[in-house]
Order: sequence, then structure tokens, then C-alpha cells
Amino acid sequence: MSKHIIDRDIQQYVLDSANCELYVIEHMNVCQNCGAKADAYQLLFSQIKRQAKPAFDFDLTELVLSSVKRKEPDVSLARTLIWLFTIIGTSSVVILSYPFGGHIVRLFEGVSSMATYLVVTTATVFLLLEGTEMFRKYKRQIAMLYFH
Repeated sequence: MSKHIIDRDIQQYVLDSANCELYVIEHMNVCQNCGAKADAYQLLFSQIKRQAKPAFDFDLTELVLSSVKRKEPDVSLARTLIWLFTIIGTSSVVILSYPFGGHIVRLFEGVSSMATYLVVTTATVFLLLEGTEMFRKYKRQIAMLYFH
């Protein structure tokens, strides 16, 4: 063989020669240069294993967790906003129905009452489902923010 094997293969040979490819094992048996590298890696790895594992003289987990400030979500603010938007929406409908009530009634004169009820019911159910899903998504996102 005219080329030497790469350092990664030599390291693999030193750490776990049983799982090396055959050409690496054969080369390591005949090449003095690669054998010297393998001996150097063996010495390096054995010295690394002898070193004491680093340890802190304090509890790192406790230190990090104590510095993280958890802010509880302000549920009262969310409820206040929901009630505020509900009141504003209801007030707008009531206030606008007074001057335009007659026009709105004439808008639906040609449509049967069953079709009107069907459209209103469908729209109401759709809005309730979408609003509920939007609120649930908001709560999940807030919970993820505050690690709950």
C-alpha cells in the first residue's frame, strides 16, 4: 500500500479495532509510521481517561433556575379584554341597529325565514368555534412561554 490511512481510521483502530475495516487492520500490522501514530493516540486516550471528571462546587441547575424569573400570566387581563371586546361588539350592533334597523329588515325581505335562520345559525356556530380555537391556541402559546 503506497498511502497511509487517515487519522480518523487510526483513532477508530485504537478505540475499537474489532469494528475497523480489513484494510485498516492490515495496514496497521505492517506500517511502522501508522503504528507510531496509533501508539501516540493510545497514550493520549489513556491520559484523557485518567483525568478527573470536571465538577462544579455549586449546583448549576439550582443557580440557573433561580436566575430564571417566572412571570405568571395575567389571566385577569385576558378575561378583561374578552369582556371588553364582547361589550364593544354587542354595543356596536345595538347602536347601529337603531338607525339602520329598517334597512336591515328590508335586506332580508325576499329571503325565506328558514334560509335566514340557517345562515345566522351557521355563522354563529362558525364564529364560536373559531373564537374558541383561537383562544385555546393563545392559551397554549402563553403556557409554553411561561414553562407550564
